[in-house]
Amino acid sequence: MAMSSWPTRTVSSWCPASAAEVLGAARCLAGREAAIEAEVRAGVPLFLALPCPRMFMYGEANYALSYLPELAAGDVELAEIPRSGHWPMYANPVAMWDRIASFIG
Repeated sequence: MAMSSWPTRTVSSWCPASAAEVLGAARCLAGREAAIEAEVRAGVPLFLALPCPRMFMYGEANYALSYLPELAAGDVELAEIPRSGHWPMYANPVAMWDRIASFIG
């Protein structure tokens, strides 16, 4: 489709949400992410106490997880899966399984 034939609709014509609704949704998402972060953080001591070799796998897009330094300091092998986010098993399954194989192999 040529650019000249693209519809010339405004954002409000295909996204009727008001700024307040968008802001509310963003706050809801931020609150949800904070709750998930708190839940995961609460599990870190349990994970660190496991009496076996441990690996924590995460997608490259999640490189800034606040608890990664704590895991690394606790002798946990960090496994960043390239070209993936929250679901590395879908985004980059080959790299994920290769990383698992190298950990247990």
